[in-house]
This record gives sequence, structure tokens and C-alpha cells, in this order.
Amino acid sequence: MTVHHSTIQEIVWFGETGCVAAALSLPETVVKENKQRRVSALGEPAPRFYLKRDKTHGWQNRFKRLFRDRIQTEFKTGTRLKQAGVPVVEHVAWGRRGTDSYLLTQAFDGEPLTAFWRRIKGNRDAENELITALTELLTRFFRQSFYHPDLHGGNILVKATEASLRLHFVDVYGVRRQRLTTARLITMLVFVLLLMDHRSETDQKEVLSRFLDFFPGSTPADLFYHVSRAWIQRLYKWRRTRLSKYLKSSSACDSWDTAQGQVIARRESGREVITTLFAECDRDHTFGNSSRVIHSETGGERYMIERFDGWPSPGRQAWLTGVSLEIMGVPAVKNLAWLRGATTGWIIMEDPDGKTLADILSSDAPISDKHSRLAAAARLVLRLYRRGIAVQGLDLSEFIVTPHHELIIGCHDHIRIGSSPPSGARHDQNLELFLYRVCEQSEKHGLPLPEGVSPAQVKNDPLASLNILARIADV
Repeated sequence: MTVHHSTIQEIVWFGETGCVAAALSLPETVVKENKQRRVSALGEPAPRFYLKRDKTHGWQNRFKRLFRDRIQTEFKTGTRLKQAGVPVVEHVAWGRRGTDSYLLTQAFDGEPLTAFWRRIKGNRDAENELITALTELLTRFFRQSFYHPDLHGGNILVKATEASLRLHFVDVYGVRRQRLTTARLITMLVFVLLLMDHRSETDQKEVLSRFLDFFPGSTPADLFYHVSRAWIQRLYKWRRTRLSKYLKSSSACDSWDTAQGQVIARRESGREVITTLFAECDRDHTFGNSSRVIHSETGGERYMIERFDGWPSPGRQAWLTGVSLEIMGVPAVKNLAWLRGATTGWIIMEDPDGKTLADILSSDAPISDKHSRLAAAARLVLRLYRRGIAVQGLDLSEFIVTPHHELIIGCHDHIRIGSSPPSGARHDQNLELFLYRVCEQSEKHGLPLPEGVSPAQVKNDPLASLNILARIADV
């Protein structure tokens, strides 16, 4: 590509500068902005270009900018990807004014892969089409020896056409061409496994097997094991970096003091609603009601409020566990706010308003419905185990089927999440106990199990138990 430079609006531009003036004359709408950068859409009603401004703050960053410009690097990377035949949004030009840098890219009429996946989730045909398009994109990316240190759904745009799905990379800063070691390839494949979290292990292995050409001598089971381990490590690292935001006033939570103690609430919950609910808790507790869980309704929404007694920071463990499950992608009742008192704490949660799995198994529901629910519970516990989350005495009555037919964990009391994935005999015994209950309930209600599986055959063998649980989940 021929590179030119031109001075437009006091910015020195480099690249295909012919269309820069026309692009900058279009109406501008700020998409997002923080102290590091601002992204604007140019054109209306549909954007034709995007303009990213990388702002410097502090003398140290200004000094670094003299030697290495982030925007210039991203522009060069986008150009290399295009020349290598990797689908990427068109990088038109980059510019500099003082120590601030600008990047102009053409708009691609697509939506982030994460949002697209969320919209089609549950439709196996649509999921399989997207997975096929994604594996083809990544295969092309790998064959050109490109490495992406931060590959996720927000960095890929999806456009659905009548014939197929078109996927393009966006925000390619950090992408570089280098020797792809096994560790780097596994790091990028974690993203694929994360997308397919709700699918069976068989499906996950089949998709990963499409990349076996890059892992000579490996089997699908070997690749699945190594990618799963890398995935768990990334989840725990991500959890550690994000968890502090839920213990103070931050972008995720609001915090204020009351007569009962400090309140930490999700910003989307609304301070007025949370204050009303906690006032009801205080009134209920004052009148001598010893119930641990209160059900309430405000503004047409249903809530559960759970009381915790103890010292210090009553309710802290349950609050962080609920937040951690959400961060790690485990479907569970959502925590909304925590009131931290001196000796009594309260946690407000969404009320799923569903039936417990134990109630459904004891009802006159069809056998096929009972079996699908039990298999879903097995898949959910298998997901916990794969993430290294310890389950202590989890009972079938603690699974809730929502009105939308989604199976979630309704109680956080038996979930333990440490600073790193747990291991050892106690973790395996907890899995054994749950597996025994699943088999026992299946026999009791006449539900089919994999051939040769019965409660009497469940032994204290973690590997065998895990294989049995996977077979139950795939029934």
C-alpha cells in the first residue's frame, strides 16, 4: 500500500490520506471515552468510519510516545494482516498531533462476536455455522504465524449474509507475527473453549480437533486437557483482577454508608431500590422475625434477601462467591447488593421464581423432562469441576429451574472458590458424593443412565467419577 502524509486539521496523517478530509467532515458521535482513549463514529445514520484517539497522560507516557506509538503499531499490524489475506477492518490512515495519536478505520457492518453468540445461543445450527466460520478464521490466522495476546469476542466482528457469515478482526493492537509455540496456540484456543462452555465435552473435543495440524502427535483428548487447564488459570487470574471492584465504590459498584452499616451495590440496581429493600430487612429483623431469607417485591421485580450473622464482615464470603460465579460464567442466582453491618449482614439477590430440581423429580412431570433436567445438573457440576470450583455437599434441592427453563445454582453456601484451582482428595470426594446422589435419584425415578452405571459402582476414583459424570451429561 502506498503511504502518504498530509496535514489536516493540524494533525499530520500517514497512509491513504485522500479520504481523510472527507471522513473528518462527517458528523461525529462519541462511542466510548476514558482518560486513555476516545472512539468516535463518523457518519449518520450508519457510521462510515471510526476515529480512535489515543490520549497521553503523564510525562512518562509522553516520553514513551517519542519512541513507540501504539496507534502507529496498530496501523502497521492491520496493514500486515490485510496483505497476508486475514480478514480485518480497513485501516485507512493514522495521524499525530503533539503526543496524541489518531487512527481512522472504515466501518464494518457487523456486531461483536460475543453479542452475536449470545443472540443465537441455544440454536445448534446457528452455533455450528459460527463455530465453523471462527475455526476457519483462526486457522488462516495461525497459518500466517500471527499471535494475538488478548483474543476475545470483542475483537472479532460478525456480519450475517444470505450465503454465509463474514468474520473480521478489529482492534488488532498487540497482534504480531512470530513463531507460534504450543503455549501461545493454547492461549488463543482458550477463547474457543470459553464460547462452547455450555456444549458437551464431546462437542468441545470435536471442535478443538480441527486445530490438530498445529499440534503434531497430539490427540483431541490431549489438546482438550491442556486448553482446559489454561482456561482455568485464565479464569482465576481474571477473577482476581476484577473481584476488588466489588468491595468498594468503582465502575461496577456504588457504595454508601447507612445507620446499619456500609452498602455495596451494583450500579445498575439503583440506590433507591436497594435502600428500600434494606429498610424492609431492618424492619423485619427489628420485629423479631428469625427467618434467614425474606422474599420481597418492589417495582414489579422480585428479590430474595438473605441474612448472615457473624464477625467480622458477615456475608462477605457469600457476596464474593456469587460475584465470582458470574465472572467465571457459572449460571447462578445473581447477587445485587451487600449490607455489611457490625455483626449482621444482608445480601439482596434476584428471585428466580422457579422450581427446585428435587421438586421436579418428585412431581408427575414426564420422564423425558426429568431426565433432561438431571443431565443438565450433571453438566453444570461438571462445569464447576472443570473450573476447579469446590462443591461441598451440594444437594439437588439447591438447583433451580427458572421460568425460562434455565438451570441455575440457587444457593452459594456449598460453593468454595479459592485464589487458585483446588485439588486433592476432598475435592474428589465432593464430586463422588454428588455423583452418588445423581445415580440414586435416577434409579429412584426410573431415569435412564449410561450402561453399567449404578450407585453401587461409584467408587472413590476421581478420574472414573469424572468420566461417569460426563457420560450422564451426554445422555
